[in-house]
Amino acid sequence: MRTPLSIWSASARHRRGSAAVLAVAIIVIVGFFGTALVSVLLTTSLREGHNVLGDRAYYIADAGIEWACRQDGETAGPVAFAEGTFEVSADGDVWVSVGTAEMARRTLRCEPISVLSISNGLDYVIGSRQEHHSKIPFYIMNNTTSNIVFDRMSFTWDSPTAYIEKMKLDVIDFQNYGTIWNYAHDPAGRWTSGETRQFTTGGPVTIPPHYTAFVKPEKICAQSDGHGSVDMNSTTVTVRLYNGSTLVGEVILDPPVQP
Repeated sequence: MRTPLSIWSASARHRRGSAAVLAVAIIVIVGFFGTALVSVLLTTSLREGHNVLGDRAYYIADAGIEWACRQDGETAGPVAFAEGTFEVSADGDVWVSVGTAEMARRTLRCEPISVLSISNGLDYVIGSRQEHHSKIPFYIMNNTTSNIVFDRMSFTWDSPTAYIEKMKLDVIDFQNYGTIWNYAHDPAGRWTSGETRQFTTGGPVTIPPHYTAFVKPEKICAQSDGHGSVDMNSTTVTVRLYNGSTLVGEVILDPPVQP
């Protein structure tokens, strides 16, 4: 005959056995979820790392396209940039292949772009000329290794008859020269095609190597007395820069794309 004590002991052993099984089950479940969580975190981390590498590769490739468009040719080999490299092959189109890592290689494509320049290395920034009723603002870049210094300019176009009243110039991230010429300070009056004018405000302008200047001929009118409006949007303009009588730069402004 079993005594109450033996019955209690058997019940206690049963409860302890059940608790042990439950504890093991909980440990297994927690371990499973812990492993899954670590796996998710690792996967997310790797995915984010891949995204960062992919973005980095994209922007390096984009820089390679910009480089190729300005050089208008292919590279002789890999070009180091930021934390990666790019290579350019020109065969009708410009292709840029970039890889900061094998898992983040990108190939981008752009149409070939020719940079209008002369041997002095002053480049008109293609497409920078804006469409405007009374202005023809544009960008030029010094792609030489020396300063380009000038104190006068000429603008030449075939038609229509037009006159400039004011000229502003800002060398981006270097010096904003503001208004460098104003007809009110020039005995010759308003500026028209084929004329070379010396700046009326301040001294010469300097564009350091690899800097870009924003040039703004303003208040363009149809008559020498300042009356009448004129549309210069379809006009190709040749711009020459002089230091004294010496030609130091020349660019040709293409008309903006018409709507």
